Amino acid sequence: MDDALAVRGEPLHDGPRRDFTVDVPAAASCWPAEGPKRIGTRLRGEGYSAVVGDSARLYTLCREGTDEVIVALDADIGITYWEHCHNAAL
Repeated sequence: MDDALAVRGEPLHDGPRRDFTVDVPAAASCWPAEGPKRIGTRLRGEGYSAVVGDSARLYTLCREGTDEVIVALDADIGITYWEHCHNAAL
């Protein structure tokens, strides 16, 4: 499955080389007192999922009650493209 996603250009949870690294510009060596520019916020339930993305979208998972919610966001402005909720009672 991961190989098929890579061929289509889909982001993989462990990066394009499957070694948990990506090539990106260096992070700033210091930040303004107010922190980096915030492009959006979302009130969601508990979760410890990483955010994976490409140049266009960000994907993550959170928990709301007994549901898990998978969310796809615009990487530039933070709007929701889609979300999928399913019951995942513990």
